[in-house]
Amino acid sequence: AINGPGLCGIPVTHRGVADQVLVVSGANRNGDLPTVPEYVSTRTLVILMAVKRLPDIFQLLSNASYPDSLPLAIVERAGCPDQRTVRATLGSIVDTVERVGHNAPGLIVAGNAVNVLSDAAIQDRFLDSSVAGLHSG
Repeated sequence: AINGPGLCGIPVTHRGVADQVLVVSGANRNGDLPTVPEYVSTRTLVILMAVKRLPDIFQLLSNASYPDSLPLAIVERAGCPDQRTVRATLGSIVDTVERVGHNAPGLIVAGNAVNVLSDAAIQDRFLDSSVAGLHSG
């Protein structure tokens, strides 16, 4: 939950940007969605095992006042040779993943820390070429 994003250049906390991290499972007992608190701009939310439920997760976060402009990343197969990070915003992530596909397993990272490191420094190293230009700058 912490190492996966870090391997993709996403710190879950960063001074002046994110001072807290919340990790939840997207596959709760009985198939229920996780309970997430209201949006806090300095919190990074990491959701495990939830990419297949992305439209439901989008609605869950929207209902909790997470803004559509919030940076969001999907970290797929962290630490594996075929690791991939798909970056978008909360408002565009469902369409982005429909366009580029998804390779399980993956986790969702939502928060301002997603793009805190220089996009120029991570673009060539971590961004899958199929989503080039989708990161915020």
